[in-house]
Amino acid sequence: MFWLLKKILFWTAAVFLILWILKIPYEGKPVKEHLLEFYRAPLIQEIVRFGRETVGEQLDKFLNKEGAEKPMENLNSEDRKKLEGLLKKESH
Repeated sequence: MFWLLKKILFWTAAVFLILWILKIPYEGKPVKEHLLEFYRAPLIQEIVRFGRETVGEQLDKFLNKEGAEKPMENLNSEDRKKLEGLLKKESH
C-alpha cells in the first residue's frame, strides 16, 4: 500500500512541477506560449501530420491484416450448411 502512495505523490509532484515550469516567464512571455509557438510552426505541423498518417496506416495494416483471407470465404457448400445448422441450433 505504501508503494501506491509513493507513486501517487510522485506523479502529483511531477504534474505540479510541469505546470509551474509552464508559467515561468521567459523573455516576456510564459514558457507555455513559447512552446505553443514552436508547436504551431509549419515544419513541426508537417512532421506531426506525417507521424499521424504513418501510425494510422500501420495500425490499419495491423488491425485489418490486408491480404489475410476471411474466415468464411473458403468454406465449401457442405461446411457452410453444417455451420448454418449449428448456428440455428445454438440460437434456439
